[in-house]
Amino acid sequence: MTAGSIAVLIRGLSKSYLEGSHRRVVLNNANAKFEAGIMHAITGPSGSGKSTLLNLIAGIDLPDYGEIDVAEHRVTSIGETPRTLLRRQHIGIVFQFFNLIASLTAAENVMLPLELNNESARKERTIEALKLVGLQDRCNSFPAALSGGERQRVAIARAIVHQPKLILADEPTGNLDEQAARQVMSTLAKVRGQSTVIVATHSSELAKFCERQWQLRAGHIEMP
Repeated sequence: MTAGSIAVLIRGLSKSYLEGSHRRVVLNNANAKFEAGIMHAITGPSGSGKSTLLNLIAGIDLPDYGEIDVAEHRVTSIGETPRTLLRRQHIGIVFQFFNLIASLTAAENVMLPLELNNESARKERTIEALKLVGLQDRCNSFPAALSGGERQRVAIARAIVHQPKLILADEPTGNLDEQAARQVMSTLAKVRGQSTVIVATHSSELAKFCERQWQLRAGHIEMP
C-alpha cells in the first residue's frame, strides 16, 4: 500500500447485541477511512465498542449492516474460510492478554504464523522480528519466564513476522505498568510504514503515539 492510500474503508457499519430484552447498539451507521502506512488510535471508554470494531475489521465478527474493505478484500462479503485466510496472510493481531502458548518458547510462538502460511526462512525471519522488538536474547525463554511487557513484545513480534498489511492491537497495554506500556507503544510505532497499525486504547496519553486519533462516540467513529 502506498502512502495516502486507504488501508481500511468502513461504510455504513452497524452492530448491536441483544442483552436480555434490551438491544444494545454498539455501532450505528459508522463510516471511516484509515490511511495506509501510519499508526491510528481508537479511543473510548470501556464498553464503547473498540474491541467490537477491531473484531469486525478482522472478520472475526460480522456486522448487522455495512461494508468493510481490508487489503482489497470486502471482509463483509466473503465466507468464514476466506476471512480466516485473510487474517492469516494479511492481518496481525495483538491481544490485551498476550495469547501466547505457554508450552512454546518465545521464538516458537513468533514462528507460528510462518508455519501456518508455509513460508520459507522461518528461523531467520523469527529472529529478525524478535530483534525488532528488542528480545533477540529471549528466543529460548518460555512465556512464564517473561515479564508482562516482554510477553506483549513477543506478541507484537508474532503479529509482524509475516509482514502483514494491517496490524490490529486491542488494548495492548491494558495489563502493563506505565513504563512497559510506553515501550509497547514505541515498539508498535516502529512497524508503521511497512504496515498500517490500528490500536484500540482507553488512554488518551498513549494515543499520542499515533498520527491519527479517532473516538468511538454514540456508535460513530469520529475525529476528536
